[in-house]
Amino acid sequence: MSARRIAVALAIASAARAQAVHSPAAAQLDSLVAAGDSSGALKLTDQLLRADPKNAEVFYRRGMLAWGMSRSERRVGFIRDQNVIDLLRVADSSLRIATMYAPDSGRYWMELGRFFLNSNLATLRFQAASIFGKAVDAARRSGDSALVAETADEAGMVYWRRYEAVADRRNLRQNQQVDLSIYRNDPKALNNFLETMVWQPTVFSGEGDYLKSSDYFAEALRADPNNPRALRHAMMALADRKRWEELKQLSQRRLDIAPWDPNAWLGRGLAAHRLNDDRDATIAFDSALAFLSPRDRARFTRLSRILRPEGGSRAKQDSNRFSDSARYEGLPAAERARLERYYWMLSDPLTLTPGNEHWIEFLARVAYSEFMWTSDDFDLKGADTDRGDVHIRYGPPQTVIGFQPNGRGINETMWLYSDGLNFVFRAPPTWGTASLTQSWLEVVEEWKKRSPVQWNNVDHNIDSISLQVARFRADADSGDIFVVAELPIDSLVKGLDLARAPIDIDLKVYEANAELSIRDSTREMVTIGQSQPARVRAWRERLARGTHVYRVEALQPDNVHGARGLGSFELESDAGGFAISDVLVADNIAPRGDAASATRWRDFNIVPSVGRFRRGQSMSLLWETYGLAAQDGSNKYRIAITLDKVQRKGAGAFVARIIGGAAEALGVNARGKGKVTLTFARQAPAIPVSVDHYALDLGGAPPGEYTLLVEVTDLVTSKKVTRKTTITVVE
Repeated sequence: MSARRIAVALAIASAARAQAVHSPAAAQLDSLVAAGDSSGALKLTDQLLRADPKNAEVFYRRGMLAWGMSRSERRVGFIRDQNVIDLLRVADSSLRIATMYAPDSGRYWMELGRFFLNSNLATLRFQAASIFGKAVDAARRSGDSALVAETADEAGMVYWRRYEAVADRRNLRQNQQVDLSIYRNDPKALNNFLETMVWQPTVFSGEGDYLKSSDYFAEALRADPNNPRALRHAMMALADRKRWEELKQLSQRRLDIAPWDPNAWLGRGLAAHRLNDDRDATIAFDSALAFLSPRDRARFTRLSRILRPEGGSRAKQDSNRFSDSARYEGLPAAERARLERYYWMLSDPLTLTPGNEHWIEFLARVAYSEFMWTSDDFDLKGADTDRGDVHIRYGPPQTVIGFQPNGRGINETMWLYSDGLNFVFRAPPTWGTASLTQSWLEVVEEWKKRSPVQWNNVDHNIDSISLQVARFRADADSGDIFVVAELPIDSLVKGLDLARAPIDIDLKVYEANAELSIRDSTREMVTIGQSQPARVRAWRERLARGTHVYRVEALQPDNVHGARGLGSFELESDAGGFAISDVLVADNIAPRGDAASATRWRDFNIVPSVGRFRRGQSMSLLWETYGLAAQDGSNKYRIAITLDKVQRKGAGAFVARIIGGAAEALGVNARGKGKVTLTFARQAPAIPVSVDHYALDLGGAPPGEYTLLVEVTDLVTSKKVTRKTTITVVE
């Protein structure tokens, strides 16, 4: 069936279902429409009206038929097609006459109002308010509760569009047109303009229209609690003014009678999250996703909403062909699901809290966008609009400023963020839609590429944890890791009015499929009122080969102050070849018993460190070398330990000396300005794994970050392996 036939069939079928008229004329018209003969159906209405020139039903069907035919042919912009113009004239006159002959038909008045709203003429769109008012009055007289809900909702949306056009309106100190695009890349100039040229009225701009729209939405819901548009619009009005407690109550009233309603669950989730109840928000959003259809759920949660976009100019598309969003959309469904699990696992600010704050915030942003900017008239989903895209990526703006219409009556609204991001949307009068201003498009695409998503509105009270991870070979299918974390205890308990407070400490390791493979959780009590130095914790774990992601977290549950460190590592398959483990850096390392019996790294007592040492403090190193060649029953190799200051400028000379470890190395020293290398040879009985540990005195090494490089040369084969890490010297 052609697009034209579909549009016509839908228009007439909708009218027939709503009106529930089963006259012979209606049956004839429905038969022709079903057969795809829309022109024949239109001609039949002419015949029927010649026989009965005051038949309101036929006029109504004639108007809806002509309107449907014109919509299937029409394009955006000025209408030049005479056939379309003629059809619109027929629709206009027919719908008007239908209301004249049946003034008590709320349905006829409502469709006339919808026709006006869809007109390209602003004068007709402005008249829709009075038409919908008559529709509501007629529906009330009829006692048809479903129709009262439909008409009241439409009337409410008329006032809502009026309100939205002036919401957050600011006034200019001078009556002039302003080109906002000159400020898009200059936050300083923009702030100066806003401070000097713009003032904000003390009144609630558009309050009257806002209250009228809210009253109509409430009436619609009272008449028909099952009307989904009325529910969504009532939620929209509450969310717009941040009336979160009322939104939660409205959602719960709906859930009491329809616990399967996904929009009610979304409303409750949004409200709970904005009220800082993420436990309830998690339950609500999980329920909403369960009740959405698979297609709607996939659209609602698709990760490409916050990935780098494909867009940009044609010249840039070649280099951007494999953008994040393009790769994501091109993946098989199972791989997309794995990527989504992985992304949200990494994105979770603190897994010790009840829910994933970023995931919950993402769902709250999508839900808000769906409530606020969905347009049934234009078949637009709110999350897929320009405003929805920006809101989902960057969250609620810190400031919204509406400006007076320009010379063409177009309203412009600016969204401002604390980090300097700003967006300007243009909104034609009475449409209820908005799009990014043309001059912003290219700049916005660049912003989205540099920073595709931000969580500034939910990332609070989270400090960083310094980490060190060292990897060692184990069995053929596994490896060992030593994880060290420095926990900022003072920061976590700051501001608590307690003598002692708990700190939850947690290590999690995930496999490549985002499945949790290791979790180690403890709770420690700390004394408040005395300085709490950073506390160092260490874990020894054995893992299967492959890619892993690790997270170390600490949380003070009373003030919900947390700290986090995360990273990834690869445990490669053990090919049995010549290699070196990671270099483990510590405050002190010593064999647990007899030195001769310490054959692997696990045989040592380690006082852990994340690689931060005070000036003048000694440090210890440990690593394993695998697969050294044997000659005359011995392994012969040379070790070079290099310390290189990252910032050489102003670096002073210092001496490094080995003060502990193998006898061959004791006393080895070197002097340099910003860089020293300690070199010595070793010979030991041949074994599969050689473990080396040394204590270094860095003397007066100046503060700063250093690269620590260990190079092992097999003197039998002349092969070399190296491993690099970093340390920091502080005063």
